[in-house]
Amino acid sequence: MLRAQVHTSSSDALASTEVQRERVAAQLTMAMAAAHAGSWQFSPRTGEFSASDRAIELYGLPPGTHLNHERALACVHPADRAGVEAALRLTFESGEPFRHEHRVLQSDGSIRWVLSQALRQGEGDQICVVGLMQDVTERKEAQEQLRSSENRFRLAAEAVNGIIYEHDITTGHVEWQRGLYEVLGYHAAEVAPTAAWWREQIDPDDLERIEL
Repeated sequence: MLRAQVHTSSSDALASTEVQRERVAAQLTMAMAAAHAGSWQFSPRTGEFSASDRAIELYGLPPGTHLNHERALACVHPADRAGVEAALRLTFESGEPFRHEHRVLQSDGSIRWVLSQALRQGEGDQICVVGLMQDVTERKEAQEQLRSSENRFRLAAEAVNGIIYEHDITTGHVEWQRGLYEVLGYHAAEVAPTAAWWREQIDPDDLERIEL
């Protein structure tokens, strides 16, 4: 009777573990779908590179395309391939998590930015890297547009000998651009990055009008 109870308890534990695994897998699938992410796995011993339908789509390849490491790497922008290879090698050798943003060439000649993140799993000949990839093209394009806009604004300010600053009203901290020193004749060591310092430089007759 006791042995039967122990056997039943072990079966229940195994069943509970399997249910938990299925629940985690379902949650991961839902998270990937919500993030529009694709999954991939690479084995250095065999060179096999498997990818989900979404990952294949991100690589700009037709559905069902069979991949190996060489073909997957060929999809990466030539200027980014060395960086991807170096990051993968570091993950294989040290176990450090893989995280890399790189460009992927599409079949129509366009370029897509992806973020790949992965972890090393297994030991010895069984080592592989399992990861996810997401499309971050919109974010990268927005960052580039912001950078370009900031550069144009900086050049315009330099052309008219102006001052560019950013004031955080919650902390009082102020970020100055080099134009401050050239226009007002201060050295960097003489300037305190605060709104109070800037207020002290204003002529008292103009202060009330400026602070309105």
